[in-house]
Amino acid sequence: MNKDDVLSMFFSRSYENQLNERVLDDVDYVVDKYGVLNYVANVIHVPYCDYLDFGVCHQNACLIQPRNITQSSSFAACESEIIDVFLSEDNKGLDFVSIGRHFTKYIRSDNDQAYRKYGENQVKTCEQLGLAFEYYKHWYLNCVGYIYMDLHVEDQRSLLARNLLRDPLYAKMTSDIRQHDVDILEYMACIKSNETKPRRYESVARLLSICLVECKREGILIHSVINNKTELESTVKNEKKQKVKKKTDRSQFLPFSYLQLDEEETSYGNGTMAAEDEYAPATNDD
Repeated sequence: MNKDDVLSMFFSRSYENQLNERVLDDVDYVVDKYGVLNYVANVIHVPYCDYLDFGVCHQNACLIQPRNITQSSSFAACESEIIDVFLSEDNKGLDFVSIGRHFTKYIRSDNDQAYRKYGENQVKTCEQLGLAFEYYKHWYLNCVGYIYMDLHVEDQRSLLARNLLRDPLYAKMTSDIRQHDVDILEYMACIKSNETKPRRYESVARLLSICLVECKREGILIHSVINNKTELESTVKNEKKQKVKKKTDRSQFLPFSYLQLDEEETSYGNGTMAAEDEYAPATNDD
């Protein structure tokens, strides 16, 4: 198989999709590990710069959406640990809550909302890493995920670096950093709320580093990542202060009768309005 065939097969996912369909169609199907290992060996053998050049020609940077902005609190949870979860459940398809229930050690709140959010974040990151796929709101380990843990650590990272180039966010950033310094925040413009950006920033930087390490390993010249995390955290902190100030000033908009309640009538809230999120369901910090 020549280089162009490998690149075309990889970016179209034609081989992977064919095997993934068999995983869905036949519960007794056993993934051909030898065939997948051979496929992965061919993928890794093609130089990384060829993937970058191919991606520039075929990937559309305008497709970057909020779902591409990674949000994952643990790399292990969305890599080796979630693979174990799928295998322990015979890869029969899991929803977000079912996935989250396997990660109680990472989740502070014991409720389905927390499980759902954590499960969603980890499995979507696993999908970006090229190890899982979704079908009708249920998630499955893909054919590459079946053999991933059989690879040497260096080959795992080389594979992930290539898989990430099929995601428009990492394809664009890795391509751009060959030309100039990169500011991660510029690629997060589709996220309107600044509150989640610090967590997402960390997640994106973690996966981007996989691509950059592969560039350095293969001698590809790259520029630097501009570190604006401190500035971002300061912005979020100031915004939170402004929100608190607005909440404490809301008494000016309350009916006069409410402000004049006596002590007995104010036993629920001591005559003040509750903060907007005081009774919000607890969630994990992911």
